[in-house]
Amino acid sequence: MRFRSKLFIAADVTVPISTTYVDGTNFTSETQLLAYGDSASIMMKVDGQHASCSLNVIFKFATYNPALEVWDTVDFLGAGGGIEVAANGTTAVYYTIPISVGIEKIKLLSIQNQESVAGYTVNCNAAIYVKEK
Repeated sequence: MRFRSKLFIAADVTVPISTTYVDGTNFTSETQLLAYGDSASIMMKVDGQHASCSLNVIFKFATYNPALEVWDTVDFLGAGGGIEVAANGTTAVYYTIPISVGIEKIKLLSIQNQESVAGYTVNCNAAIYVKEK
């Protein structure tokens, strides 16, 4: 049994208020292979830059469709609405969810900061953990 983990983004990104950062424009997401995995989970990290940060940060992920040889642009997790992680001031919040390994590849599609008060930026990242067959 072998485990592997990898960040989707090489370094945390700072997402400004009322902003959505998108793969290919604001960051470059690593593609994570799941085809040979037995089980997997994704951990998302939100680190507010102000003591009063409390609104949700929304993470969206895209999967690769091998039949069409394209990336699906509809969020794979959270029924299209993404996964919401609530900021907790300047305390780093880590939120982990299990994912299906019945997909070939996955990548981080976007990160949205719902804070609207000046200075309430958030540092974010996500990682994948895969138990290989």
